[in-house]
Amino acid sequence: MTYWFRHLSARGVHTLLLYSADDITLGELESRLGHGGRRLKGLPNVRLEFLEGADHSLMLREIRDRFADVLESHLAATVAVPQSPVIA
Repeated sequence: MTYWFRHLSARGVHTLLLYSADDITLGELESRLGHGGRRLKGLPNVRLEFLEGADHSLMLREIRDRFADVLESHLAATVAVPQSPVIA
């Protein structure tokens, strides 16, 4: 699996992996990418985040808001927004 993240990173693809801190799939993450995703460390354009207090389905409004904030931050950092031309 690390191969694919390296490949995406080399192509300039920005990747965000966002997990709840107690997600049931963390075992799968660790089996593929090491504890805390350590095999991703140092890869440009690859970001791994954990949401404390979240459940897998983001049931609580506060958690959904934090999820949205992290996602918006990721998108803002990776997507160039065209500037409006200045008319003098």
